[in-house]
Amino acid sequence: MEKAIKILTELIVSHDERLVKSLNNDEDLNAKISALVDAQIRSEDKLQLLAEAQVRSSLAIEQLTQLVGKAHSRIDRLES
Repeated sequence: MEKAIKILTELIVSHDERLVKSLNNDEDLNAKISALVDAQIRSEDKLQLLAEAQVRSSLAIEQLTQLVGKAHSRIDRLES
């Protein structure tokens, strides 16, 4: 009987150790997932800022292109 109690006690201790380890692994996994989610959000925010900067750059290039075209027209008229 004592041997059976000893075996059961060892099994319970082993089970408890595995359960604690599993819970710790879950906490680590949750922390990693949270970090990944945060990184994804920051990446999406930066991509949005880059997209907005691209739009501003494209508008500025268009305006400069128009100004250069006008300048060329004036130069052509002066040369004629």
